Amino acid sequence: GSFSEEPLLSIAKKRIILEGEFVKTEGMIKANKEVNTNNPIAALRFTADPYAIEYDGTVYVYGTNDSEQMEDASQMGGIPKNDYTKITSLNCYSSKDMVNWTDEGVIRVAGENGPAKWATNCWAPAVTYKKINGMDKFFIYFADNGGGIGVIEGESPTGPWRDPIGKGLITRNTPTCSDSEVPWLFDPAVLMDDDGQAYIYFGGVGDKEDREHPKCTRVAKLRDDMISLDGEPVIIDAPAPFEDSGINKINEKYYYSYCTNFSSGSERPTTGDLGIANIAYMVSKDPLGTSGWSEAKVVLNSPTSYYPDLPSNDNNNNHHCIFQRSNGKVYILYHTQKMAAEMGIIQGYRTTCIDEVTVHANGELSASMTREGITTEDTFDPYRTVAAGTFAWAKGVSAITGPEYLNHPVLSVSSKGDHVGLHNVDFGSDGAKTFMMKIASADETGTVKIYLDSMEETNLVGELDVTATGSVETYKDMRVNLIKPVTGTHRVFFVFDIKDIFVDTWTFHKN
Repeated sequence: GSFSEEPLLSIAKKRIILEGEFVKTEGMIKANKEVNTNNPIAALRFTADPYAIEYDGTVYVYGTNDSEQMEDASQMGGIPKNDYTKITSLNCYSSKDMVNWTDEGVIRVAGENGPAKWATNCWAPAVTYKKINGMDKFFIYFADNGGGIGVIEGESPTGPWRDPIGKGLITRNTPTCSDSEVPWLFDPAVLMDDDGQAYIYFGGVGDKEDREHPKCTRVAKLRDDMISLDGEPVIIDAPAPFEDSGINKINEKYYYSYCTNFSSGSERPTTGDLGIANIAYMVSKDPLGTSGWSEAKVVLNSPTSYYPDLPSNDNNNNHHCIFQRSNGKVYILYHTQKMAAEMGIIQGYRTTCIDEVTVHANGELSASMTREGITTEDTFDPYRTVAAGTFAWAKGVSAITGPEYLNHPVLSVSSKGDHVGLHNVDFGSDGAKTFMMKIASADETGTVKIYLDSMEETNLVGELDVTATGSVETYKDMRVNLIKPVTGTHRVFFVFDIKDIFVDTWTFHKN
């Protein structure tokens, strides 16, 4: 699970110029995610403040698009410090097995390019869905800077999204949410209870003098429409909180979780020995905590506890999401600056990771940050049309917006030797005989080599000839007969012996 000495990610230019055409990059970074290293989950953009849902067997992860903060890097003469002020969008990734991840692209939320045009920023999403009038509707709750929480809605986990109310859902005019009561009005979490009642949790300490029991976090009921509150927000007296609300129902009990305070000097928390920038949790018999909350305990320590080479400063904060899959397993998503640090960037840019949570017999939770991340025995179907931004491991590739008819990112291959790899690809007993990839190439020609299990020449099973399509916006299906039918379950690697091409989708065929 170790990384090479080569930088994990390379900064890419904001625009790639090919044949006089401009293609806007969405990732601005080139992936270098080594085989067997499953954290971070994706390496095409910096993604922070993660939140996850499972829908129809697929996990969708949403997070703050830290890469948007870097868009003016070239004009500023370097990489700016991430002060989050330019971030108006989210990133989204999906996976059935949580090892092979698909880049679902950027969700524009706030400002002139998003549906919530009234909002200044979009940070730290919370996502859920509910059947309303016979249809599943999806809701993203987001922080508009530190002063309010908005909501957008759609009919699928990936949108399109619209603003249903044209204003903030929770503002300074909301009862119990004034500046003095909740200095940081942000970082929502949402719970859809078994009875269909939804709750929203939020808040942060800001500059409150009392850091031990600031009473700055809140929970409120949501009405059935999911876009309005049902009653006043209720105080959660979490000890030594900083920000980052989380909520889960595990074994019929309600777990409220949050990041502990990490302000410097005498303001550091001591209540319950919860530590600095750790993820703590409390348990209640009801979602509003009217029966009381248990003593707070730590489930996950701060990033610097696992990666001591990271500078111990306030920018190495913790932000998490605990979620339970339909198979009963519990996981924790979190972000770190580990990847950015390996690029030589200590500027507050984060990437999202995932590890499993142990639920002990007494109800306590524990987890760790690892480079290996999640392992799985689940298999990947190669006979469907697969977006090229789907992989477990990669080197050199980046993500871009494609032509108008493409509603998802395409893969940019800028150098010979770029590659992507997938885990546990199941070809079955009949086997695959041909392979097809949809590619755009202005004038470059070359090959895409297909390997099984490892990128050694003895494992080569096909070599796709790539011909020029005349434009970076003209995609054509290119097909190759495999050297022999491929059966069974394997890792699959695509190695690009060509540069300056764009890849939309790929699929294997049984004939």
